[in-house]
Amino acid sequence: MNGAVSHLPLSILDLAPVRHGESPRDSFATSVTLARLAEEAGYRRVWYAEHHNMARIASSDRKS
Repeated sequence: MNGAVSHLPLSILDLAPVRHGESPRDSFATSVTLARLAEEAGYRRVWYAEHHNMARIASSDRKS
């Protein structure tokens, strides 16, 4: 692999989905685990998408 590609900073985009039978708290716990694993693997950032009024997405803004 060439040097420029091997140093390309990578990020993860997470929606924090609330799966069937899970609570938003469970979803965030899964997201924290993902973020920790990403850090160990050398990822630069974890981003959380914000979709408004979506009950199955824990990172949504339910107030708007």
